[in-house]
Amino acid sequence: MACWNVIDHTELSGNATSYEVTSISSAYEHLYCVISARSDKSGYNYEQVDIQLSGDTGSNYYSTWFQMYKAASPFSGGYLTGRTHIDGAYINAASQAGDTFSPMEILIPNYSNAVGDKQVIVKGGCPNWSTSDYEYMVYLVGGLHDSTAAVDEFKLTLTDGNNFIQYSTFTLYGINGA
Repeated sequence: MACWNVIDHTELSGNATSYEVTSISSAYEHLYCVISARSDKSGYNYEQVDIQLSGDTGSNYYSTWFQMYKAASPFSGGYLTGRTHIDGAYINAASQAGDTFSPMEILIPNYSNAVGDKQVIVKGGCPNWSTSDYEYMVYLVGGLHDSTAAVDEFKLTLTDGNNFIQYSTFTLYGINGA
């Protein structure tokens, strides 16, 4: 039976430029982060969330993503290599309805293994009460961090340097026995 251990739970009491957990123990098998967040980026429906591991800001990240919208061209996707973060995850920005926070889940399996790249699996969505095209989406992201070092830091920032708004929540779990 799996045991879920809360490593960190944060609910923002004000806006913040990032969410970061440092000194993560290697005592677990997997890391799993559950997020409900929103950006203060004005004039846009979405903002990209960047994922970095172990304080690595080098060009050591690879991402593949798939997004689905309600629109005439409902699918998009892509692949990027040699990036400074994992790409393809999004949250609602200021142009979305004010009470819609975006759910996101991030799994980092075998994060403390010292062999091979670190895998990152992200799923999420940007809900909205509108039925207009491109005003909501769901997505899947597969990312790699080109490092054999155990993940001891986990950081989320917003691509355009905006803020996660007040009441955004982040819970990082360490999972054993799964």
